[in-house]
Amino acid sequence: MKRQLILLSALIIVAIATTGCSRKTLLQKIDEGDLSSVYQGRYTGTTRFLRDGAEYKETVDMIRREIEAHEDLLMVMTGKYFPVDRLRTYKFKFAMVDETQGELILRYFARLPDHPVFAGCQLQFVYDLDAKQLTKIFTSEVPLE
Repeated sequence: MKRQLILLSALIIVAIATTGCSRKTLLQKIDEGDLSSVYQGRYTGTTRFLRDGAEYKETVDMIRREIEAHEDLLMVMTGKYFPVDRLRTYKFKFAMVDETQGELILRYFARLPDHPVFAGCQLQFVYDLDAKQLTKIFTSEVPLE
């Protein structure tokens, strides 16, 4: 009986200790210098444009709050692949959903003034709807049209 009580106490201590240990979010990892989830290029899935977030509005708003709380990291992400010294501030543009892959994609754009070839750069944040977390980020230059 005493042995069972000790075992039960140990299990409770382990359970309490591990509940306080949450996994780091993708943006927290980037803040610590881990840019391994930032890729050069664009999202390549089949997407549907979501006006104002449509049926995903609450999720889009939640993801936007998380991204915009780390606004200082947006240039860091783009800076992994492109010069950012002349880029303006990133602004949210729109969301898309890839229902086949179960992903929500938020697009941010920063203007590059007076450039002969590029209008600016974009970041596409890919959010896994099942896992309920950001999983990867794409950055690319956006040509003038």
